[in-house]
Amino acid sequence: MSDSVRSIEREIESQNFKCRIYTAGRIAAAGGSVFTGVLGVVGAASAIGIAAHNLATYDPDFEIKKHKIDKAITVAYMR
Repeated sequence: MSDSVRSIEREIESQNFKCRIYTAGRIAAAGGSVFTGVLGVVGAASAIGIAAHNLATYDPDFEIKKHKIDKAITVAYMR
């Protein structure tokens, strides 16, 4: 899956577009773990990392979503 995502990202960026790559369900998992003791620290750190990533890839032309469970990739044009 990683190779496929990198290939898609290269193609998008070669056309002078910006893209954001993320994993489906990641924010829900981070949010759910924030209130669970020791894992809460990990969940909070993960949520901060997700927010930083979203700021770094602000206003993308395309979003590439990785679906780990069913091993699918979704590419959405955001304009």
